Amino acid sequence: MKTKLYFKTSLSIFFVLGMLFLPLNFDGKGFQHHFTTFIFKDLIELIQNHFFENGLENIDFSSDTIGLNLLLVLLLVIGFFTTILLNVFKFNFSKIIPVTNVIIAYYVAYVLLNYGFNKVFKVQFYLPEPNILFTKFGDLSKDILYWSTIGTSRLYNVLTGSLEVIAAVLILINRTRVFGLLVGIGIFLNVIFINFGFDISVKTFSFFLFFASVFVLFPYLNTIYSFFILKKETKITDEKVPFSVDISIIHGFKFFIIGVLFLNVIYPYFKTNNWNDDQFPRPFLHGIYKTTQIISNNDTIPECDFTIKNIVIHRSNYLIFQDQNDLTTDYYFEINYPKKTLEITDYQKRKRKINYFYSPKDSVLQLYFVDKKNLTITCKAINWRKFPALRNDFHFTIDQLK
Repeated sequence: MKTKLYFKTSLSIFFVLGMLFLPLNFDGKGFQHHFTTFIFKDLIELIQNHFFENGLENIDFSSDTIGLNLLLVLLLVIGFFTTILLNVFKFNFSKIIPVTNVIIAYYVAYVLLNYGFNKVFKVQFYLPEPNILFTKFGDLSKDILYWSTIGTSRLYNVLTGSLEVIAAVLILINRTRVFGLLVGIGIFLNVIFINFGFDISVKTFSFFLFFASVFVLFPYLNTIYSFFILKKETKITDEKVPFSVDISIIHGFKFFIIGVLFLNVIYPYFKTNNWNDDQFPRPFLHGIYKTTQIISNNDTIPECDFTIKNIVIHRSNYLIFQDQNDLTTDYYFEINYPKKTLEITDYQKRKRKINYFYSPKDSVLQLYFVDKKNLTITCKAINWRKFPALRNDFHFTIDQLK
């Protein structure tokens, strides 16, 4: 019995440590990422370089990296050693698990809220960029295909996102927490299937969320089994907080925490006023342009000899050139509006300036490469939002398709 309690305590500490040190955003920009890097980078780097020859040169705690997986193993070890240390000091383990279970449940709810509203407001599965729409189906990787396909349907995003938000709210309420966790486990299991089926790189984090939910639900498994399988009348008994506090203070603190969670999730949408990313204004020049003329050293190049078929201005400040074989070359760019120049940077950090002229009246864009054979490319915008993949068609019956 004591061994089982030690094991549960170790896992509860592990999940709480995971909540603290697993970056919720994997772009390396968040405070949590810097905090984790500051504490664990040197140790993880030592372990990774010793055991894994193919590890990343720079330790990265993005999901599915060796560094993140090693971090989880290390946190699990820390959890077990912390339990041993607490045992030495005769700490009452029964005081830990009820508290950590509530903390983990709130964490799971927060993640569901975050991902849920990201779907509802079309931020996670965003509308496919023009360069994706103009790439051949067979040239896209499975993860981009999945992401782009889901991004074409706002209805699906709103429905699945709403389900995640509902599951989160159910988890935050004591009386409905068990049902909310069951729904959450189903959601996370589906996410795991998707991540493996389409090779999407959030496998480690989705497993962490799945097992965290199972861990919180574990004390209720016998009750769930009795109700669903044995068809017995059952009653769920909540785990009591192992210290006496006025009930009004507990309720007040809970409402405060729930308010903070919702505010943290919703505030970015208020800040940007982006409630539907499909309709959110795109940056200046954003879109895809078909090349209509190329002039090099005052000579007009025949259309059959065009080396560039399309030019894409990506919303994330990427200038993409697509050739006649549909191969693409991309550059990061910064725009100078007063001087009407684009400063482009390649992957070797080499910079170059391009003058541009844009006519909104006829959607014509001209690019002047003054340092490259006085090259001038004239192109016209294509209305990429009219593509069949982006139409909001809906048919109740197949007869409507005729």
